[in-house]
Amino acid sequence: MPLTILSSNRETFGYAREVSLLLGTTYDAIHVVLVAQNNIEVVLTEDTRDWSRVLRIWPKLREKYDVKDLLVVSPTKGALTTNKAHT
Repeated sequence: MPLTILSSNRETFGYAREVSLLLGTTYDAIHVVLVAQNNIEVVLTEDTRDWSRVLRIWPKLREKYDVKDLLVVSPTKGALTTNKAHT
């Protein structure tokens, strides 16, 4: 599976601040913003607790920033999603 390093810019950090306020944490804010800015539709992680929180705020991000639906997949726990079409 190829990995791509995503770049950030000033907009990324401003957006991350807004995301951190919605999430109530700063830990995953940059990751979330990079996913949204790059129209990534699938996140592979074992951190399902934090990414479940991300999925709860995703509809607000989709509305404000026109991001795509998000599928979060854990190799050991299965899929979490904001889009019923993925389940």
